[in-house]
Amino acid sequence: MKIRKFASIGLAVVLQVLPLTRAVVATSPAAGSSFAIIATWIAGALALMGGVDSVSGASSIAIGPVSGTTGVPYSGVVQYSGGHSSGVRSWELRNRWTGAVSGCNTIYEIAPGLWLTNSGNYIAKIGGTPTTAGTYTFTLRVYSGANCGGGDNDSRSATITIVAGGGATAPAITTHPTSQTVTAGANVSFTVAASGTAPLSYRWRLNGANISGATAATLTLNSVTVGQSGGSYSCVVSNSAGTATSTAATLTVNPAVVAPTITTHPTSQTVTSGANVSFTVAASGTAPLSYRWRLNGANISGATAATLTLNSVTVGQSGGSYSCVVSNSAGTATSSAATLTVNPATVAPTITTHPTSQTVTAGANVNFSVAASGTAPLSYQWRLNGGNIVGATTATLTLNSVTVGQSGSSYSCVVSNSAGTATSTAATLTVSDVTQTASIAGVYNGLFYENDAVRLHSAGQFSLALNENKIFTAWLQIGGTRYSMIGTFNSALTATSVIVRSGANSLSVELRVGQGAEAGQIFGRVTDGVWSSPLSGGRSVSPSPFAGNYTLVIPGTAGNAALPAGDGYATLHVASDGLATMNGVLADGARFSQSAYVTEDGDWPLFASIYSGKGVIASWIAFANLSTSDLNGTLVWIKEAGTSTTSFPLGFTNSVNSIGSFYVAPSAGNKALNLSGAVVNFSGGSLGSGFNNVVSVNANSQVVNLSP
Repeated sequence: MKIRKFASIGLAVVLQVLPLTRAVVATSPAAGSSFAIIATWIAGALALMGGVDSVSGASSIAIGPVSGTTGVPYSGVVQYSGGHSSGVRSWELRNRWTGAVSGCNTIYEIAPGLWLTNSGNYIAKIGGTPTTAGTYTFTLRVYSGANCGGGDNDSRSATITIVAGGGATAPAITTHPTSQTVTAGANVSFTVAASGTAPLSYRWRLNGANISGATAATLTLNSVTVGQSGGSYSCVVSNSAGTATSTAATLTVNPAVVAPTITTHPTSQTVTSGANVSFTVAASGTAPLSYRWRLNGANISGATAATLTLNSVTVGQSGGSYSCVVSNSAGTATSSAATLTVNPATVAPTITTHPTSQTVTAGANVNFSVAASGTAPLSYQWRLNGGNIVGATTATLTLNSVTVGQSGSSYSCVVSNSAGTATSTAATLTVSDVTQTASIAGVYNGLFYENDAVRLHSAGQFSLALNENKIFTAWLQIGGTRYSMIGTFNSALTATSVIVRSGANSLSVELRVGQGAEAGQIFGRVTDGVWSSPLSGGRSVSPSPFAGNYTLVIPGTAGNAALPAGDGYATLHVASDGLATMNGVLADGARFSQSAYVTEDGDWPLFASIYSGKGVIASWIAFANLSTSDLNGTLVWIKEAGTSTTSFPLGFTNSVNSIGSFYVAPSAGNKALNLSGAVVNFSGGSLGSGFNNVVSVNANSQVVNLSP
């Protein structure tokens, strides 16, 4: 009966002491002997309450109290009993709730927020505030020796249960992470915010799987790659009362922007006027790419596509340099420039020199020539009496050793190009079987120039001396340069000579001495392969019927500031052998002189180089006894641009009708002209206003100024 009573009393004491124990531990973590007594009571109480782990009945581990509440401070002890005569001196913790193994006599976390510390032979005490509900089991190995070594050792396990506190609030997500789109290489942060009772714990997930070490409210990803694009990031926030999971945020990683690089440059083009032209550029680089075409370095309005189209281009656009600037957010690239060349539209051929009829003796060689303008290349087809001549496809048709049977044949030429055709007039070949008996010997003088105009570099004069053996010596002058020739006419009285020039194309000279009705004349042409100038002239006669002295007026052109308005003059002396020499002064003060024979038909070839080879005057002067003149001719006067900086610096080509009269010198003391009140007019040029001077001619033909 006493024993039972004692047991009942002991149980009551334990039940009364248990709450007190928690208070004592909480306030006296460095417990002394009183605490040891209380711990002994607690050990007995724990055994009665099921908090004792007993193995083989020899030793056990007891924990008290066996449960706690999240958010509420906890104090308790762990007691080992049995097996060691000298008591427990050291211990180590194995297989704790984190799965790790701890060292000897160290502070250990046995549950979230609860820590186990060494406290003497009663083993350890427990303190802290639990944070996470759950059941946690840990294992102790105890030693009778110090430093977890020596003596006896034993291993026992214990369990503590943590329940959720009634005042804790579960987490609630207040700010979810947001999806982001970035460029490869960027740093990215996802952030979550949550309410709920602290402490809150965070666990970030990628596509539903935990991310190692990602346990803060903000997840930072450094130098993201395209391979991370599409990842779904969410966060689980938890506390003692529960968990909350954020919505998922998607990461989109675009490739890094690459600056443009030109892969195909626009190419230069040559087209005909009126055509449509396209220039195209191609470039690599991150889209979108923008395009800006430029003309000679300046932007072309509206030209912002990869292809630039120009419609109906003109010759004026020829030499336009076209390039394109391609750009994106990373930079720009400029293509190489393409040049546009616009040629004039193809012009159909026009015959400029028709073949001329010829009369020759049987056995002679005959040349018929044609010249045409129009867009190259030109093709030629000669015809005989309207039918094509096989192989006759050059500008000159050569017939060797003609016969009387060919007499009366009609020769023409069809000239064609891609734009059309032109047919020359027909030339008739007359072949006589009578040997030529008329004399051809003599001195021939003449001019050559292109059919449509006199031009400085394709016009000139010639002189040729021919003997009865058909041998000739000659010179030919273009500008201020003379070239010599020597050769022999064939039986058809034709000859060809080539003049080699330094720094310029060679000249080909074709000659034909006239016969029959053309006796005393010479014909042909001069060409350098680019231009072609018909040649003509005549033979001089001695004594000349035109011997004597002449004066010549070279009138100006009034009302045109681009041409000289003043008059020039010249004197001409014709010797008895027909050699005529002229000396003159033009309206701008340029002086010239020329010597050549007058032909037996009364024509005189005037050709003089002026302005140091940068100008020329040329004309056929005809001797004719008319009521208004004894000399007349259309004179062409050329002055190149840049010849002078003060007098017509832009140059000019002027064409005027010159006239002249035979001059008879008065006898001594008489007047050449009976003028007493003639007026000389001064106008134009740099004069502010014009004025007149009255002059007279006195004895000995002296001109006297009668004005102040």
